[in-house]
Amino acid sequence: MSNHPAVLASLVLGAVLLAPLPAEAAPLTNDDIVSAVVVGSVPFTLEQNTIEATRATDDPATAGRDCFGNEGHTVWFRFIGSSLARLSTSHDLVGP
Repeated sequence: MSNHPAVLASLVLGAVLLAPLPAEAAPLTNDDIVSAVVVGSVPFTLEQNTIEATRATDDPATAGRDCFGNEGHTVWFRFIGSSLARLSTSHDLVGP
């Protein structure tokens, strides 16, 4: 292998250009608060890849913050109960 800068730069650029692009997940229908997924009844289960979720300018100030106060990305759900009751949620996070 050559130590010539032009050869090294060409090899690095070639490696970057040939690197596979990350797969894009399907667009999230509930990425914005105005298009929240309606939860019609409980129990409710949804498997969703949220890797490409975003933070919108119209998100409430505290939405999407982690336990340290850092801003994150949001997905939205809407549920209107027919009577006063306790509702609990659980989230399974899988991935890097």
